[in-house]
Amino acid sequence: MKKSFFILMLSLFFSNCQERTKTVEKTYEELEAEVLCDLLPEVIPNFATTFHLLPPPPPYIDTLSLNKNEIIRLNNIQEKIFEEYIIKKNIYIDSLKSVAFENKKLKIGLTNYLMEPDLKKDYKSYNFVAVKGERKIGRNEFNSCSLDIKIIFRDSVSAKGEFFDDPEINGVLISPSRVLFNNKKDIAYIELYKFHNINPIIVISKKIKNKWLMKEVNNGFGLPIVYF
Repeated sequence: MKKSFFILMLSLFFSNCQERTKTVEKTYEELEAEVLCDLLPEVIPNFATTFHLLPPPPPYIDTLSLNKNEIIRLNNIQEKIFEEYIIKKNIYIDSLKSVAFENKKLKIGLTNYLMEPDLKKDYKSYNFVAVKGERKIGRNEFNSCSLDIKIIFRDSVSAKGEFFDDPEINGVLISPSRVLFNNKKDIAYIELYKFHNINPIIVISKKIKNKWLMKEVNNGFGLPIVYF
């Protein structure tokens, strides 16, 4: 009798454990949002658009009417303007880095669809499980992200890119792909696109202590940057 009671209690215990596991198991879409929430603050510098910092074009000057010294002087002025732009650009990017992990201090734009990824052959060895089609995303998926996400409707992003002048997102618009996972769901693959750039930034991420960290980044040109 005691043995039967013990077996019954043991069965109930394991049954409760299984039920708890079921309740905390995340959906595929929740896992995708989790990866994005962890990675987006890390990749912000790669998407910083500095067009708004560019100086206005110089006025037209008939250089044929100038002597050599006047041309040298004008060139020096333009070089100084360009140097000032580089300084402003670096300060701007550093400012994005500094606030990216502060809760909701930095707002960026994210297109409202995750595109179907085009898995590159260089990453076949990870045995990522394919996912078909794209899916629409919502702002609530990013409540846990340190960034303040503004959803930009894909159809509203015209060829001219008016979002560059959006004061809320400072010209930072990211178009992500669906996230691919390996069978263990501890390594992820994602493609992140800049506006009008056909070469995505590819990020391989590994989950360590419940946090998705950048393992490898490839900007589409040359060798990838390997973090660990």
